[in-house]
Amino acid sequence: MPQVVPNKAALGARIEGLDRSAAKQPAVAALLNQALAEHLLLVVPGDPMTPEQTREFSTAFGQPQRQLLRYKRSGAVPDVSVMVSTLMADGTTDKTAIRAEDWHTDDSYFAVPAKATL
Repeated sequence: MPQVVPNKAALGARIEGLDRSAAKQPAVAALLNQALAEHLLLVVPGDPMTPEQTREFSTAFGQPQRQLLRYKRSGAVPDVSVMVSTLMADGTTDKTAIRAEDWHTDDSYFAVPAKATL
């Protein structure tokens, strides 16, 4: 069973020893959801996930909410959005890219907003 390791900061926890492919198992999903409720931010270390793996993992937290901006959707898995960093190799950012530079919350305009962003 994975371990929830609280951060020493104001919020957040790291999930150690998680086999992400087992996230939908009821006991693991319950642990992840309880950790999210208690710590508000979860760090899940590991290799980058494919869009398919991301969608599968996300279902441990509930039904994924499809991104309204169609151009951000992954072609093969439209429930997953592809976000591209504007950070350049030299440490500067691409100022021509459209992005939200100010604090925001995703999908807060829905009657029932998203539980979390993955």
